[in-house]
Amino acid sequence: MMHTKILIAIILIIGSQRKAKAQDCNIPTPLPYYEYFDGVTTPDLPPCTVNQSILPLGTGDSARWQSLINSASNGFINVRIGNPILIYKCWFFTPKFQLSSTKTYKLKYSYRSGTSTSDNAPNLYVNYGSCQAEACMNYPLAYHPFIVNLNFKSDSVLFKPSTTGIFNIGFYHADEYHPQDHIAATSLLDSISLEEVTPLPVNMSPLQASLRNGNATLGWNTYTEQNNKGFYVEQSSNGQQFTRLGWVASKAIQGQSIQPINYSYSIPTTALPIGNYYRLAQQDADGKITYSNTVHLLQPAKPLQIGYRIIGQSPATIQVAINADNNKQLTLKVTDATGKQVYNSTFKVFTGDNNVQIPIGNLTPGSYYLHQPGSSQKPLAFVKM
Repeated sequence: MMHTKILIAIILIIGSQRKAKAQDCNIPTPLPYYEYFDGVTTPDLPPCTVNQSILPLGTGDSARWQSLINSASNGFINVRIGNPILIYKCWFFTPKFQLSSTKTYKLKYSYRSGTSTSDNAPNLYVNYGSCQAEACMNYPLAYHPFIVNLNFKSDSVLFKPSTTGIFNIGFYHADEYHPQDHIAATSLLDSISLEEVTPLPVNMSPLQASLRNGNATLGWNTYTEQNNKGFYVEQSSNGQQFTRLGWVASKAIQGQSIQPINYSYSIPTTALPIGNYYRLAQQDADGKITYSNTVHLLQPAKPLQIGYRIIGQSPATIQVAINADNNKQLTLKVTDATGKQVYNSTFKVFTGDNNVQIPIGNLTPGSYYLHQPGSSQKPLAFVKM
């Protein structure tokens, strides 16, 4: 029992000595990094962080980051008292980190406005760079314009450095809306963290195709992107052999995103061969290719007095355009390659153009035919991929 007490005392003494030792700011801070400001004595900055005011101050004016205690939590505040000529801007820089170009990192932080009126709402920029100075902050990560939320809002961003090296994160406060006013514009930061994360694949919705305004439009969404370079749009006349038609670059910064992003690609219908198939070839930064689902889109036919045509296809449905000479009930059925009926439904159509959707999500892959019973029009063939 005596040995146990002595061991605990030694550990406590060593821990106390480590805590008292000053941090060497020339040594990169290890990851994961967390700064909640709970141990900071106001109005000081945390160890190895730096404040930088960009423009000279007028008499009685101030622009700096400082720690404070507020009703919600400890955090940072940037107070800017303007003068009639200059717009004051101010950076807060984290300690330095050793980051690798082969790894992905996640930065998280919380922010809010400390200004009670939207007339002087601040902007907040988030960048990273190779030193604790504005001249080094060459890589944008996020931008929050016109901050009016008075409760802390959390945000995060994924990024992958273009080179391996020493980097700092910079938070840049700017009051750009009313530079003439002597009004305090404040930004508050809290709960800053930086950690290495395992890259995730590009998570995206199924590819969709439709005819709009004389164009064939392909559309898809991504929910997360990691190391995404972009998408090749590929076409085929038979659904088997594909050629590349175009390229859509990733909209995500450095190919990294955890927010939904919408994509589209348009093709003039005059360039569409009959019975065209489309798919995406998603390319990672390292060249790896992943293919999307295949969609089938037909060139629009000339208007029929009475008739129907397939104008689009997705994994779940085929889109059918029906041209009717009067209001009527129209029955459509789908048969497989053996002639077996797998779908039958009646639709109410009106004089002119009508669009209906036929569900095919439960069909097994293969060849199928769309019929209008009693019509002289030949059945329309389609392939469920």
